[in-house]
Amino acid sequence: MQTMSADRSSPQTLDELRALLASIDAADPTLSLGRQAQRALVAMLDDPKRAALESISSLAAAIGVNASTLTRLARRLGYPGFGAFQAVFRTHLSEEARYYSRRADRLLKSSAQTGMAMAMLGQIAAEETTNIQQLLARIAPETLETVAGVLATARRVRVHGLRQMYPVASFLSYALGMLRDDVAVLGSIEHGVGHGLAQLDARDVLVVIGAHPYTRATADAARIATSRATPVVAITDSHGSPLARTAQHTFIVPTGGSFFGNSQAGAMVLCEGLLMVVAWKLGDAAVKALEDREALIKALSIQV
Repeated sequence: MQTMSADRSSPQTLDELRALLASIDAADPTLSLGRQAQRALVAMLDDPKRAALESISSLAAAIGVNASTLTRLARRLGYPGFGAFQAVFRTHLSEEARYYSRRADRLLKSSAQTGMAMAMLGQIAAEETTNIQQLLARIAPETLETVAGVLATARRVRVHGLRQMYPVASFLSYALGMLRDDVAVLGSIEHGVGHGLAQLDARDVLVVIGAHPYTRATADAARIATSRATPVVAITDSHGSPLARTAQHTFIVPTGGSFFGNSQAGAMVLCEGLLMVVAWKLGDAAVKALEDREALIKALSIQV
């Protein structure tokens, strides 16, 4: 097994640890972890509060590994010991409540150096371009094909994303609903998520969308759907995400950058690409569905 290379410092934030995990999954030749160590890292990223607060022995027992596995993991990641490794999680826990304000503060300090609004816009645009390029590099073509097929043929499709990811979920639901029947955002104000989950089974599919800091309700919906044999597709930012843990198919979408929230550009590009593949798979049925939608828009005089 290799440890962190000499020109590569140990991760100092959870975002850096998640990025490192993603690079390991992508077969980064500069670092490899044993199966047990990698499982422990995923478990700690899934539950950073437990990782921050529990002793090494109780944490190891909860994960199902030996305490020595956590010590070796810390050293392979470049830390002098488990204490320094755990300190990353403790720092994260203390700063979690200021996630958005801290990112905004970094952006404002950056803009103060340039003094130009266009420079700020250019920085965001460049970062989003990088995110999209990384998205394309990470996607497995077979996953794209398979998920598009599921979205085209499932009896029902429900999409779930909350807070900042709700607009992405709403867009995917709306646009997919233009191509086929029985597509909706999971739950409604009147009936709630529980009612929506109760309607799903193995013939359906639930798409969940979320990124760090994860919304508990979205992760719970994915977990419950899986326990009820409903296939789950996750659009998230890490294989260590609680959404990815229970999904049958996962798309890893980079969300980093200077913006004070999570970048959504990659998720939107992914959704648009998925929709185009779905339309291609549906063929004439998709064209007919769009023609019917156009006729309704005309009949209702919706467009000016």
